[in-house]
Amino acid sequence: MEMHPPKVAAPAAALLPKTAKGWKKRERLRAAARRVFARRGFLEARVSDIAQEAGVSIGNFYQYFRDKDEMLCELLQEFGEELFKSSRAAGAPGDDPYLALEHVTRGLYEVYEKNADLYKVMMQVVQIDPKYTQLWVNMREPFIQRVYRLLTHVPEFQRSGINPKYAATALVNMASQSAYIWIVRRWGLDGETIKLDEAIETITRLWYRAMYGTDPVARTSKPAVRVGRKKVVGAPVPASKMVKTPRAGGRKRK
Repeated sequence: MEMHPPKVAAPAAALLPKTAKGWKKRERLRAAARRVFARRGFLEARVSDIAQEAGVSIGNFYQYFRDKDEMLCELLQEFGEELFKSSRAAGAPGDDPYLALEHVTRGLYEVYEKNADLYKVMMQVVQIDPKYTQLWVNMREPFIQRVYRLLTHVPEFQRSGINPKYAATALVNMASQSAYIWIVRRWGLDGETIKLDEAIETITRLWYRAMYGTDPVARTSKPAVRVGRKKVVGAPVPASKMVKTPRAGGRKRK
């Protein structure tokens, strides 16, 4: 049975706008809150800051939200739902397991990049408020359950003898924490910033090796490499078997 991410409490009906103009103002407040939270951090952000950023009065804020906690919970819930939806394999090209993994990883990392401001705030509040810690746990659980079910249907992984529940948790942690380090914080070894495509390929290959115990082969997302008289698409090629291209202007051997 497909799992769905748990939902936080919906806004009170009395606070929901009654007109199109009201919905636009509410959305303006949400957009302003994202900027203020990212700039000042959730703890330092004040309702007055959000109202000023949105160009409305503090009274307008309380027309649509009880407090800044309710607004952040709503934003994080939508972020979690977007992540969960992007992790579906639907639309993945063909039946190639590597391309399916790459498709899902790209969907996830593009959502992380789009919502880097929210992800940064979330990682701040989960450390200090049990309410947000539980929200974070609730967001992660469906992903872990989905990966667990996937691992139990991969014969190569089953032969490894690794506990699929622990493996599912570890793999989800690897993907999400790497996204936070690489995409949100832009941290890297020796100050090097990893590009989005490199991050996606790295995570995809690590997932594939963890699941199937080998490197991916026949990947159409990579350019073909000539090995002897054949072209192998994306397969790892030993240096001794690669055909070297003569330098321009160099002499040809007889």
